[in-house]
Amino acid sequence: MTERCFDRLRRTATFRDGGHERWRRARLGVIGAGALGGPLAVAIARSGARVTIIDPQDGAEENLGTQLCRAGEAKARTVAAACNHARHGAAQALIADVRRLGPGALRGLDVLCDCTDDPGLALYLTEVSNGLGVPLLRLAVDGSGQSEMGRIRCSAGGSGMACQVCGWDAADLLRALPRTPCPGEAAGSPPPTLAGGALSMAIAGAGLLQAERLVTGNDAELVWNRELILDLTRGEILSARLARSADCLSGHARWRLIDVLASAAALTLGRLFALCQNIFAPPPRDVAIEPFGHPLCVEARCACGREARACGAAWAAPPRCACGASMSWRRETAHVRLSAQDAADLGVADTPLSALGLPETGALLVAHAPDHAPTHLLLAGSAHPQEIVRPM
Repeated sequence: MTERCFDRLRRTATFRDGGHERWRRARLGVIGAGALGGPLAVAIARSGARVTIIDPQDGAEENLGTQLCRAGEAKARTVAAACNHARHGAAQALIADVRRLGPGALRGLDVLCDCTDDPGLALYLTEVSNGLGVPLLRLAVDGSGQSEMGRIRCSAGGSGMACQVCGWDAADLLRALPRTPCPGEAAGSPPPTLAGGALSMAIAGAGLLQAERLVTGNDAELVWNRELILDLTRGEILSARLARSADCLSGHARWRLIDVLASAAALTLGRLFALCQNIFAPPPRDVAIEPFGHPLCVEARCACGREARACGAAWAAPPRCACGASMSWRRETAHVRLSAQDAADLGVADTPLSALGLPETGALLVAHAPDHAPTHLLLAGSAHPQEIVRPM
């Protein structure tokens, strides 16, 4: 593909004043490769930017009428292939749940686009967006099949703007979470989205425009602190203001990251506690580690009724019961934070973090100590856990 292919695009209002050159340097993350994420990713690639597509699911026969997929093949891989057909080398696929990858997989992106329409991801992705300082666009359609309506909301609390959970309270969060199933379990899964291709393409196109505005800076005031609503049933387009909340559940916190040059397979909780003594000054007596997005369950249960003491995040393989069946984690026993004594009592101080269910690379761990601000440790994947690089 030659430079000539972008001649007309450069002359559009959105790409004025060198905007397209900024766009071509950008890399966007599209989370969800379905009816919204598929066409959005291809349009990003075709217009000159790079895109990372993240989705854990395979295509199914019932998806073929509305999504860019093949039955039995990973959606992310199919969409990435279409992107690279449009412009060679523009896309990569990550076939995993975005939470399984960890925040490190999203570091370095210029815009995040949540196309999953999963409320259970809202707080997690908002905290990642805020923490990394990467604006988040949430694209959604009315999946009830009763109207042709969709929206695009901009969330950037870490940049001083409103985020998508501003105005939420604890009850809103609890109502949202049950839609997200445990890994490998069908119970609680979101209902299928009932929306046609016309609505999906309209929302994807509007989302593309909002992403271009964020990257280029041209007309970005039409994106920040706003929700764009497309009501194709009535033929209306509305732009609603979003108010930033001083008491937001997300905290609007920007992370001060420290790279830990070790993989989760090479690093244990015990070694991590020892490293924390070198990070805080003066070294605190009590440190607690929070595996971000991966609370550690401390009990498992079998369908036969037996229970066992064990430790692992939802992504870790649960222990096997004496009856031979695989047990299930008791999520109600999950610990958000562990002290060194907790790790010793659970017998996991010398267990690699990957065996506890944390991502191999890109996992985020938050170190908490009395009289110190929380410190965010990002696993960067080296084989030398003793090396620590100070913040970016």
